[in-house]
Amino acid sequence: MIILAPYYKDILPANEGSEVQEMSKIFDYKQDLTRFYNSFQNENSHNKFVVCTDTKTNLQFKNIFRSKVDGLNLMESFCISNLDFVKQHDAKIILCGADHLVNGKLDNLFLEDDF
Repeated sequence: MIILAPYYKDILPANEGSEVQEMSKIFDYKQDLTRFYNSFQNENSHNKFVVCTDTKTNLQFKNIFRSKVDGLNLMESFCISNLDFVKQHDAKIILCGADHLVNGKLDNLFLEDDF
């Protein structure tokens, strides 16, 4: 089994004016996360989709992994959450952001023994 683990975190108003905050005004990352999940389900329902986030973000997904990264900026949160996730899961893992789509079987990424 492969675990696809995108990271998403609500951007706080305290970050007003930051590049991340400005980008989130024109691109809905939370909505894109749902599109990401739907594209994953097309050919990968036998694998697992786990959204990584902080302890405060409200998400409507079945599998959510929460890290204590509240108050950290987005990139610090992303890195620490990914590290926490890898430490707690012994599996084939794909770590990424929320703004992706899956256009095929993820199993193909792990066909080589020495990947």
